[in-house]
Amino acid sequence: MEPQWQTNVGWAEDAPATRPSVARPYIDWAWSVVCWDGILPFLIVAIPTVAKAMFPRNDGLSVAINVFLPIFAFFIRLAAGNEPFEKGSQYVWQRVVFLIAVFFLIFLDTMLILFHSQAGGISLDDWIVLGVLYVIYLAAMAVAFFPLRSALSGRTTS
Repeated sequence: MEPQWQTNVGWAEDAPATRPSVARPYIDWAWSVVCWDGILPFLIVAIPTVAKAMFPRNDGLSVAINVFLPIFAFFIRLAAGNEPFEKGSQYVWQRVVFLIAVFFLIFLDTMLILFHSQAGGISLDDWIVLGVLYVIYLAAMAVAFFPLRSALSGRTTS
């Protein structure tokens, strides 16, 4: 007996469990790149900005956040991104790309915080440098986490 497909819901609840989605690894990959790597540098800038707005006369807090936040983000991203490499679902060269990208993250975060805290504001040249670093970081993370091993072997993961 064929399963009943529900067209008014959007997802077929009675779909066979043995039919894996071919696009699922790519959707997970894109979602990971957008959520983790697309938003993380902006959070690193937002936290000191909010702290400075909430505590405008506390320079010690601002300095501590500016020093420790990029280091903290570096270790968080390193720990969170290590899982696919531990499972063996990525190639070794992808791990190297990941490590290079994480170093770009700490460099980008440090530059974002420094440019943001400078007295004269951020010039157009600074924005261009930051944009180039951000694109390099995002592209490196996309390459590092692309499910290339499963794509080349033809298997899908769910």
